[in-house]
Amino acid sequence: MALQTADIGVSVTSVSLLVGRRLTLHTSERRAPRQLARQCGELPPTAGTGKANRTVMDYDRIIADGLGGLLGAAEIAELACRLAQSGQTLDPGGNNTADLASTGGPSSLSTLFGPLLLVAGGWRVPKLGVVGRPAGGIDVMSLIPGYRTELSNAEARAVLDRCGYVHVMVGPTHAPADRHLFNMRRARGAQAVPALVVASLLAKKLAMGVRTVVLDVRAAPRGNFGATFAEARGNASLFCSVSRSLEIEASCVVTDASAPYQPFVGRGEALIALDDVMSGHAEEWLSDHLDACGHWIEATAGFNGHDRPGRAALAAAFTENVTAQGGDISAFTATANRARAAPRFILTAARAGRISYDLARLRAALLIDQGTPSANRYADGAGVILRARQGEAIRRGWPVMEVRLERADWKRREADYAACVGYEGRSPQPPEIVRD
Repeated sequence: MALQTADIGVSVTSVSLLVGRRLTLHTSERRAPRQLARQCGELPPTAGTGKANRTVMDYDRIIADGLGGLLGAAEIAELACRLAQSGQTLDPGGNNTADLASTGGPSSLSTLFGPLLLVAGGWRVPKLGVVGRPAGGIDVMSLIPGYRTELSNAEARAVLDRCGYVHVMVGPTHAPADRHLFNMRRARGAQAVPALVVASLLAKKLAMGVRTVVLDVRAAPRGNFGATFAEARGNASLFCSVSRSLEIEASCVVTDASAPYQPFVGRGEALIALDDVMSGHAEEWLSDHLDACGHWIEATAGFNGHDRPGRAALAAAFTENVTAQGGDISAFTATANRARAAPRFILTAARAGRISYDLARLRAALLIDQGTPSANRYADGAGVILRARQGEAIRRGWPVMEVRLERADWKRREADYAACVGYEGRSPQPPEIVRD
């Protein structure tokens, strides 16, 4: 049965599974940039359509094969290519391209800080993102008035040429099939399927011409790449192996996502964190997270002979990108300040101990309280600022969390946020670098 998904211009009908279960996902004939054509090969035309941006693939079968462990490295690479070529593909104007991506999970700002560190360190950064829950890089940036997250190929290249960094949303123009597959995985509880995660991540890099990638692999219960460091390490090796087959240089940093990376959780809170960093007012925990992101890049992709960029260079890169994509830096500051000034409720420690956080519960609570997105704005009705680091010794009555609730009743919601806090915590596990 054909599923028509008009929002992304994709017709879903069938997939041919050949000997060895190799995928053949037919798309319409188009000229891919020379590098992508070499990485993926030319795709056969869809007979009789004569239309651009049209993909034929059986998403149900792809998800089933992913869940069944039937997609090997070759199939994952081919799926990534087909997802990338379901829309327009960017020619970034050279091979000096890099990105810092992640496997998803709350509290890290690596996909916001990483591109700024890279572009300030001499790389060109064409970034393609999906909406995060409760906050992802692209939906955070979309809260800046005027900032355009959907650009044509020509507009994206113009932004990249102007400031060295463009950040756009997966959608009708770029990798529409990836968005549809991502939404289906989310709806069916198939997000934590390593083969499909790898294909989706690499589809975005192929679509934008990224040649070097640093992947923040977040290991945690319910994590998309594994609950433990051992599981995450194995999946990181798979990512590097498939990347190499596609002529992408990849390094992974396995990090402990069972503990918060920094204190600002939520879309508005991420804007506050960005504003604090750019203005030189970042608190120690936030500064440590920024330093960690810089260290990961320094130990993997490097800074092209540059020193690690300082705050002024990051602020300049951020301002240039916001302006190039239609935003205004004063409007960004005003939006961050509105989130900063919003009423907040203080959650205090119920007893003494060493603090811990259940980030899965915290994400669930925030998703309830964020509200419903409008036609042109992602929901931002709730957010949290943590006031104690994981493993830190605290006393009863000390503040551990500031909760911003713009629509919900704190008296009804307090118990859910209190349930996110534990008192037998440990410090997070140190990160590990995986290259193969």
